[in-house]
Amino acid sequence: TPVGKILDTISKLDNTLLSNVDVFDVYTGDKIAKDEKSIAIKLEFSADTTLTEEIINKKVNKILKEMNSKFGAILRS
Repeated sequence: TPVGKILDTISKLDNTLLSNVDVFDVYTGDKIAKDEKSIAIKLEFSADTTLTEEIINKKVNKILKEMNSKFGAILRS
């Protein structure tokens, strides 16, 4: 899946409070499967009110669920 398609999908999600989405690293190599890549994405959130950890976690979980559903993406730990 092209990275641009992933970023576009994230940017178009409703009600995420995202102000910026950007890739800061792409890794392909011996530590992951040959048909996979690891993409590090920076998410910036903004709102007119204080953003709590609970609010941000809900927004990130929404994004992760969509990425898994559309692209089979998983969060690496």
